[in-house]
Amino acid sequence: VKVHSDHFLRPMRLTLPELCALELGLAMLRAERPPDETRAIDGARERLRQVIAKLPGQDIQEKDFAASLGGAVDLEMLSLLRGAVRERRRVRFSYHKSGADAASTRVAAPLAVVYAELSWYLVALADGATGLRFFRPDRMDEVQVTDDAFEPPAEFSVDAVLRERKMFVAEGVGMLRVRYSARVARWVAEREGVPVDADGTVMLEH
Repeated sequence: VKVHSDHFLRPMRLTLPELCALELGLAMLRAERPPDETRAIDGARERLRQVIAKLPGQDIQEKDFAASLGGAVDLEMLSLLRGAVRERRRVRFSYHKSGADAASTRVAAPLAVVYAELSWYLVALADGATGLRFFRPDRMDEVQVTDDAFEPPAEFSVDAVLRERKMFVAEGVGMLRVRYSARVARWVAEREGVPVDADGTVMLEH
């Protein structure tokens, strides 16, 4: 197979969505890197923005971006939370829950500060709640470490919580039955090695 394309010849002719995707990818990379490595990434993102702004007849809107990252996390707050984890001291903070109109005051026993799925999380046992709770530090204000000490549960394990680098994983494995339309059924059937149904669709269990 031969493919002839001038897409990668200078000057690069990337579309607006492609340029926005590159900028978003760099933003995601920046969130994972330590502060001393972010200068080069910030420079690349700024050059991308300049290129995007110079595209003729392009009206850049919020809808052009496929996703956004969580708010910036205060490094001093992360250090404060990690200290509370080490010293086994409860913390009091104001929390802006997603979708809520106002913040609420929470008191929790911090068990770990972890990074997963492009966000920081505080894994804790919240007063008045059962089971583990996951709080995002970028939604926390007025964090105070109290003098109230606690003992972590003996069975607690960060590795058990952070399975596959994901914070929210179901305890059990369920089965999902999916019917694929005739538009994609032939491709799915070839990939999975199953026959196509009489109506042109394919039913699979995952």
